[in-house]
Amino acid sequence: KGLVSTSMRLLERRAALFSAVLLGAAQPPLPSRAALSGVPDTATADELAAAYATGARADGGRGANTMIRKRAESGVQRVGSDSPVFKPGAILDGVRSADGSTVDVSFAYPKEWTVAGGPNLDVRDVRTSDSAYLLAAPLPSGQALDTLPRSFFAELLFRSDGKYGAYGGVDDFAIAESGVALLSSPSGGEQPYRRLSLR
Repeated sequence: KGLVSTSMRLLERRAALFSAVLLGAAQPPLPSRAALSGVPDTATADELAAAYATGARADGGRGANTMIRKRAESGVQRVGSDSPVFKPGAILDGVRSADGSTVDVSFAYPKEWTVAGGPNLDVRDVRTSDSAYLLAAPLPSGQALDTLPRSFFAELLFRSDGKYGAYGGVDDFAIAESGVALLSSPSGGEQPYRRLSLR
């Protein structure tokens, strides 16, 4: 009988200790908040929400935080706020040029792709992660589209704050072909395009 009562007291102590551990673990967690780039740690919830709404994002960290990045710079400044879809599979939009004038931009994409929202001109296949997007940059002084060196386009395409470079540097590529083509736009004008084949 003494052995049974001692064993019962030991089990009761273990159960009480186990309950205390569980109760300690059941405490509500402290509120957590993401560290946003350029926002002080002392910011209030309202200040964090306002900063996030204007584009502030986490700079890195581990796990999912490494996927959070600020919006990649494309150089595109759309003139209108309407949908850029001209017809299924075709974009027709106006963007602001370096001198402030409006430039018509058009391109075709597979009809099953979707047009991304936001200030950039992006289309993507959400099933395969394939995408196409517009990048814009002013011409260097004294240059024309047909006289620009290939390196101008490679630097624009792979810059560290751009669409590709934001996910890491690209250093193993070659420009296989480069040429200028004169294409007609749906608005009736003609515009030269530089085409590059990369590998």
